[in-house]
Amino acid sequence: MILFELSVKPLYTDTVKITIRTIYLYLFSAIGLIISVIAVINILDLTLRSLVFTKADESYYSYAPQRIEITPEGKEIVKDDPNNEELAKAQATSQKQREVSNSVAMLLVGVPLYLYHWKTIQKKKLV
Repeated sequence: MILFELSVKPLYTDTVKITIRTIYLYLFSAIGLIISVIAVINILDLTLRSLVFTKADESYYSYAPQRIEITPEGKEIVKDDPNNEELAKAQATSQKQREVSNSVAMLLVGVPLYLYHWKTIQKKKLV
């Protein structure tokens, strides 16, 4: 005696067609989106470090070049270069500029990559 009957109906009556083209479009759309998100995170990080958390860029360890002079008696005297602070500031500025240019380049590649492939998917109604 059967107490209940279990029937399974498919959610979609159309068949799902997965092709290499569909996989390619979704894959490159996802890659473009990921690149764009990483670039935005990098820009946000740099902005926060520059405007809000200004002490975050200060290094705790200084490996600035130092002059070592040897006296006639053979003793070593370590002298700091007076340009060390200027050099450190110039290097920090240069690093920030590299980070910004890298993030902008990632956005310039990631956003069009995502938009082109996603619009192609939506236009063709690929599933």
